[in-house]
Amino acid sequence: MTNPKASPQRPEDENLGVAANLAYGLQHVLTMYGGIVAVPLIVGQAAGLSPADIGLLIAASLFAGGLATLLQTLGLPFFGCQLPLVQGVSFAGVATMVAIVGSDGAGGMPAILGAVMAASLIGLLITPVFSRITQFFPPLVTGIVITTIGLTLMPVAARWAMGGNSRAADFGSMANIGLAALTLVLVLLLSKIGSATLSRLSILLAMVIGTLIAVVLGMADFSGVTQGPMFGFPTPFHFGMRPFIWPRSFPCASW
Repeated sequence: MTNPKASPQRPEDENLGVAANLAYGLQHVLTMYGGIVAVPLIVGQAAGLSPADIGLLIAASLFAGGLATLLQTLGLPFFGCQLPLVQGVSFAGVATMVAIVGSDGAGGMPAILGAVMAASLIGLLITPVFSRITQFFPPLVTGIVITTIGLTLMPVAARWAMGGNSRAADFGSMANIGLAALTLVLVLLLSKIGSATLSRLSILLAMVIGTLIAVVLGMADFSGVTQGPMFGFPTPFHFGMRPFIWPRSFPCASW
C-alpha cells in the first residue's frame, strides 16, 4: 500500500521517458538556437571581427550555454533549478556591449568580456536579494524592458536588412531588403498560424527558409564553412589577456 504521508514527487523528478525527453530537449535547443547565435553575430559585427573570430564567439556562446544548461538541469548545492531547460544568451546586454565597442578607447572585445565577467559576479552576489523583489515587477515592467531592448537593436536590424556590410557593392539593394522583408513576413506568419511548437520556432524556421531562398538566388556563399574544423574548443582569452580596462583618470589605468 502507498504511504499517504509520503512526500509527493517533485515535478523536476518526473521521468517522461527517453522519447519524450529527446523530443522536448530538441524543442528547447531549436527554440534557443536562433537567439544564442544572433547575439554573438551582432556584437562581433559591431566590433569589426573577422568571420573566423565571429565563429569563435558563437562557439564560445554555445559552450557557455552548454555548461549553464548542465548546471541548471543537474543542480549543485544553492545552484540550478533541476528543471529540463536549455540555457541560451540574453539580449539584455547587447545594446550596452555595442556601445562599449563604439566608444573611444573602450578596448574592444577585451573590455566587453571584462565587463561581462564583472557583471556576472555582481549578479551572482545580488541574486538572493533580487529573487525576493521580483514580485514587485509586474508584466508591464518586464514588457517595457523587453520593448526597450528591441528598440535599441533596431539600428542593427536595419543594417542587417541592407546586407550587413556597408562596404559591399550591394549594400542597401532591393534584393537584400526584399529578402529581409520576406523573412520578417515568415516570422509573423509562423508565429500566428499553426501549432504552438511552430510559433516557438518561428524565428529559427524563418531564418532557415530565408537562407534557403538566398542560396537559390545566389545570395549566400557557404564555401568557407568547410575550411574550418568540424569540432573545436573556444580558446580562453582569445581576444586578449587584458579583460579589464579602467578609465584613464583612475590609478593603474589598465592591466
